[in-house]
Amino acid sequence: MTLQEKAARNLPLTQTRIPVSNQEERLKTISVTTHIPSPPDVVWKILTDFPTYANWNPFITRASGDPKIGHKFSIRIVPPGGGGMTFRPRVTAVEPEHLLEWFGTLGMQGLSDGRHAFVLKPTAGGTTLTQTETFSGL
Repeated sequence: MTLQEKAARNLPLTQTRIPVSNQEERLKTISVTTHIPSPPDVVWKILTDFPTYANWNPFITRASGDPKIGHKFSIRIVPPGGGGMTFRPRVTAVEPEHLLEWFGTLGMQGLSDGRHAFVLKPTAGGTTLTQTETFSGL
């Protein structure tokens, strides 16, 4: 089942199995959910306003690109206490005000890959935002 299908059925995203290799047992997933006291359309506008990421996101300090399936982003990440790096993931899913997903690799595909998703769900008084990264590779 794809991430989009799980999100549509309100299933836990941390159990997503993404067939990126024959080594699925090596998948690692990190997921965090937070409530934002703004409606999904407002959250979506901020989430897809890539030039302003550095104003609010201490981890993704620079982002550019079009949130359209098949397009590539340029993403600069700076982990706490670590050196920064830039990578160019490809957009794999877009559902405005609901889902933004990309897949990126470090080096050649299969060595170190990651699928990142932002899932927005309307709630009473705002939006529940779940951010998930699923890693695979050697």
